[in-house]
Amino acid sequence: MTEESTDQATPEAEDAAPEQSPLARVSGKPVVDLP
Repeated sequence: MTEESTDQATPEAEDAAPEQSPLARVSGKPVVDLP
């Protein structure tokens, strides 16, 4: 259940994914769109 707690604590992290980077979620656009 520890793993689930971490997932709930940062649900955005999964949405943004490691490929989208933190900038993508701030801008709301995919990193591919950014330079």
